[in-house]
Amino acid sequence: MSPDGQKKKEIIERQGAYLSTPQGRSMLPMLRGMKDTIAVVALSGRAKKRDILLYENPQGTHVLHRVIRVTKEGYYMRGDNCYMVEPLLLDEQVIGKLDQFWRGEKCHRADGIWWRFYGVLVCLSFPLRYVCHAVLCKIKKWLRTNGKDAPL
Repeated sequence: MSPDGQKKKEIIERQGAYLSTPQGRSMLPMLRGMKDTIAVVALSGRAKKRDILLYENPQGTHVLHRVIRVTKEGYYMRGDNCYMVEPLLLDEQVIGKLDQFWRGEKCHRADGIWWRFYGVLVCLSFPLRYVCHAVLCKIKKWLRTNGKDAPL
């Protein structure tokens, strides 16, 4: 793990949580990049399906994504707003687990009933969302190749 990843783990151990603002759009609509604030805590034991983990990928980037499958070797991850499953994540790459987040003044627990239900919906709806995304991409491509601007 990189020195930055180790530093985040040390902050979690020393202070109980690592606070940050997520960047990007991969966890929309649950987490809004550059707007919401997250609290990541130490992972006790192994993660479960639908947990949201902060981890370091092989390129050294820190990513906050949802566990979509647990194996004895590690985890398969995907952002809520993504369509590709990431390569196997090993336990030693995990920095921590999302515990809560703030949207404006309101604090949400990641393991609260609404957000657990939301996680189930995101995972179950993936095949339908993937097909809709693929169809829209094909329509846009067809419209572009036929000389029309795609308003979609």
